[in-house]
Amino acid sequence: MTSTKQNLNSAARSTANSGLLVLADVNATSRYWHFYDPSGGGGGGGDTTAPMVTGTSPAPGATGVAGTANVTGWFSEAMDASTVTSDTFTLKAAGTTTVPAAVTYNSTDKVATLNPGADLAAGTTYTATIRGGSGGVKDVAGNALASDKTWTFTTASAGGGTSETVTLTATADSYVSSGATGTNYGTSTTLGVDNDPVEVAYLKFDLSAYAGRTLQSATLQLRSAGNGSTRTQNVKLVASDSWTEGGITYSSRPALGTSIGTLGPTTTNTTYSVPLTVSGLTGELGQQLSLGLDTSSTDGLDLNSKEAGSTVAPKLVLTVE
Repeated sequence: MTSTKQNLNSAARSTANSGLLVLADVNATSRYWHFYDPSGGGGGGGDTTAPMVTGTSPAPGATGVAGTANVTGWFSEAMDASTVTSDTFTLKAAGTTTVPAAVTYNSTDKVATLNPGADLAAGTTYTATIRGGSGGVKDVAGNALASDKTWTFTTASAGGGTSETVTLTATADSYVSSGATGTNYGTSTTLGVDNDPVEVAYLKFDLSAYAGRTLQSATLQLRSAGNGSTRTQNVKLVASDSWTEGGITYSSRPALGTSIGTLGPTTTNTTYSVPLTVSGLTGELGQQLSLGLDTSSTDGLDLNSKEAGSTVAPKLVLTVE
């Protein structure tokens, strides 16, 4: 074993230190043992990718937003919570007056939430900003958001009565399989729904911006992937929202509840709209909504997940008043 912890050079190519730390070697076979630190310390070539804001609520340009709504932003990777503050995540009324608010960061879901100190004014346009650059939010490796993320939305007029249709992309999705009870599929580009082995897909949507609104209709948009199914799949409510995209497994899956929609039969690479029972969703406005898809058929279905791209990701279309 080495005691000097020397960096490995390539003399034949006249290159500078490679950054590999030699811990032991066998000269006769030119074999080296080294250690790589993925955190980015010690010149080992860590994470240099700037984080991105992958979604917001309310959506950019949204109208009729409830005055009780919080403002949220989802990130592409884990963030340094100490940089996500009321200085780097702000909300302004009419683009000038800063709204007093508390800002928190959920490391599990990689989401920042701005909670105004009072209800937002009716019929007012607000501008939300997540600051980028050296003085803005940073990921855990110290990489800053490349530029400010800014968007606007407008609250509902006093007295309400105006219908609004919004399209929400799933904030989390995954599936579980009885064939691998401890495996997480949160990074998969597909969501399996089958009965042999049992595969159940899970979706999560953020409805926090619609507290106090009246739900008029709801449709779940799903796109089949590599294969369709000649049978049907059930869309069911999930009472527990504690599951996470990166943690859910078959062993830890939350129970499915009441069926509120049916999908199928399906063919490959096709988008489907599934009407959902309004009465089953009314109590979900103003909070997180978790849905599950299962089937009694062994003719399994693969759906695109949000990891397959925003154009094919699961979406929820709501009409609210």
